[in-house]
Amino acid sequence: MGLHKNTITQNIRPFESELRLRLWWQIILLDCKAAKLSGFEMDIKTDNHFSSQLPLNINDANLYPEMTELPAEITSHSTEMALCLVSYECASFIVKFPSLVDIDSCEEGERQKRSTHVTDAFVDRLQNKFLRFCDEANSFQLLTALLAKVFISQIRIRALQALRRHQKHSTDTTEISHRMSTHHGEMLLIWHTEVVETMNKIYDTSALQQFIWFVHSLFPYESLVYILKVLQNGSKGSEVDHAWCAVDTILNTFAGTDWLPCGNPNDSMYAAIGTLAIKAWRARTASCLPDEVLSFRWVNIISGKLGMSQQRHDMAQAEHVAGLDIPGHENEVNHLIPDGEAVDGQSVEINWDYWTEFIGPL
Repeated sequence: MGLHKNTITQNIRPFESELRLRLWWQIILLDCKAAKLSGFEMDIKTDNHFSSQLPLNINDANLYPEMTELPAEITSHSTEMALCLVSYECASFIVKFPSLVDIDSCEEGERQKRSTHVTDAFVDRLQNKFLRFCDEANSFQLLTALLAKVFISQIRIRALQALRRHQKHSTDTTEISHRMSTHHGEMLLIWHTEVVETMNKIYDTSALQQFIWFVHSLFPYESLVYILKVLQNGSKGSEVDHAWCAVDTILNTFAGTDWLPCGNPNDSMYAAIGTLAIKAWRARTASCLPDEVLSFRWVNIISGKLGMSQQRHDMAQAEHVAGLDIPGHENEVNHLIPDGEAVDGQSVEINWDYWTEFIGPL
């Protein structure tokens, strides 16, 4: 079909040309989502695989089959394409980031500076081109602004992950390198928490309920998994408490309904996230004083759906109060569900290379 080719160089009518671009970039987003959920890294080499330019920033009403030329882009107010274009631009930036920073040819400190500069410049571009025109009194433009905030946090996460992957393979073991790695971990928790908090706001805003069917496709699996792995370590601090609040909110929504993307307890993603959440709750219980132990509503819901008895959790809490060890605290990065956790009588194990790489060293 040639959707991946630059339409300017083809003998295609303007109307069809623009629709082909819109279709192609939606295919790119769907491909990225499928790759992510299948355990594969998003790997789009824009220079090698396709040459299609981005669609125009115009409204649907500006397009009609009989048109002989495309209209000029709208630069004075928000359009119906703003959300899609923000998504497309972010996907393209994530892929191009390593080459923009020239990550393999500079020292660690310089890589950090370049990363920050390149990312900030891109965020400023999104702000000036799209986001400054969003009127939050308009529900679609409010959705655009909130999802853009999610995308921007995810871009910063991806950029930092690229630096961490490079650092992991580096021979630099200096104190500066160690401090930078610790700082990276702290920033990742902050940005992942921001992603979950923003999604919570979208799910909780009545004016945006008409778009929930679309928001489901953007459910922040990676951020939820990352936060739960951090919380599973029993860490403490203000940022950890902040993360717990975000997780508690989204899990109360996630656990009690069947309309979220992973609402079926027989689904491996539901089982993985649910079991991680239970393990994180156990770790928090173990690290708190008896009068600080919190009981989250989702613990009972998820444990019930996964076939974990409430007595098991009561026993864990009682063992903590008695000063005994609580089983099941193994921090296995390679397995989101530890061996032996039963779902409908069957052992469930996920060992996806993508998720292992994504979680990385905590």
